[in-house]
Amino acid sequence: MGRTDVVKTLLQAGANTEVVCRDSAHSQGMTALHVATVRGNAGVVRALLEAGACIEAGGRNSFLWACKSHVRKEVLKALLDAEPDTEARDNEGFTALHLATREGDASAVRMLLEAGASKEAQTPDGTTALDMAKAAGRSELVALLQGGEDPGSAAQ
Repeated sequence: MGRTDVVKTLLQAGANTEVVCRDSAHSQGMTALHVATVRGNAGVVRALLEAGACIEAGGRNSFLWACKSHVRKEVLKALLDAEPDTEARDNEGFTALHLATREGDASAVRMLLEAGASKEAQTPDGTTALDMAKAAGRSELVALLQGGEDPGSAAQ
């Protein structure tokens, strides 16, 4: 039995998706959805979301974590399928698009744009994702954010 099957069995038995981990040094304050997101387990992420897990439980946002962590694209896709607020902001005022751009993750940037993330969103100091891409010299992201395609898109 794989992890996804175990999680589904626990959920069918009535497990609470919003329980917050208080014991582990690495997972303190995280829900099962946060842990599954960070660990890149798309099957568990989908199972938890289907069971009603909240993306923003425990004062943390699994969707934003996914965008700043280079998680597997299947995980980001599962979270996007749950229709999160693509304009949600972290404690620094960054949207998911800012975070993915900062990480240089062209695939995530593309997915976010396709999901309707705003290119015009600004950080508290007025910086857009395009400004970040230009400042970092990330030409593939600049092309995506200006509406073009990046050179590696055909290979992905």
